[in-house]
Amino acid sequence: AEPNFDGSVFAEANALLQHRNPAAAFARYESLLPRNQDRPDLQFNRALALRRLGRRPESIAGFRRAWLLAPEEGRVYSHLVELYDEEGDAERARMFAGIERVFRADAEKGLESLLELGTKGSAAVRLEAYDFLGFTAHHIGRPDIAEYAWDEYLKLKPDNAGILLNLFLLNEDRSPAKALSALRRHLALVAGKAEPARVEALLERARALEEKLRAARP
Repeated sequence: AEPNFDGSVFAEANALLQHRNPAAAFARYESLLPRNQDRPDLQFNRALALRRLGRRPESIAGFRRAWLLAPEEGRVYSHLVELYDEEGDAERARMFAGIERVFRADAEKGLESLLELGTKGSAAVRLEAYDFLGFTAHHIGRPDIAEYAWDEYLKLKPDNAGILLNLFLLNEDRSPAKALSALRRHLALVAGKAEPARVEALLERARALEEKLRAARP
């Protein structure tokens, strides 16, 4: 049993949701959320309750959190596509339809769809499309596409510390020079903001990369 998760409350909430009482279900999901942010099933069911309550923006945010935690979970995609359609946001509906295609149908076609949104989408969507193309490609074992997508993101917005950290983690073993460059840029952006212990841990990894590069010189 998970010490922070009350399965009986979750089961009660699920029963309430099934019996068309989304308000009571939501209240119980909400009580579980503070100590269980990383449970995709809780995030999904909470988002579903919000959708049935007509709280569309909050529901979208919840389904997106559930998706990030478990991108292979097929149920989330239809909700996001439908909700974005209801919002009149055809590009994001298309984006999540493309991601669903990656995981459930034709990975190459799905990746192509995300790439097209990154290159030709509106300014509001291009960054998100490149970010999600990188995340999705990395998740299915396509580091080449992930690196390309995050590099393209940084051409549009070079000061995103999270994307730089993604590139560091992606390349730490496969390309130490690229990893070190991304990590140095990340550390410059988070200086004075991140927890000192976390920064020190990253600095230690930077020193290890520097040593690896020195040892590889002829």
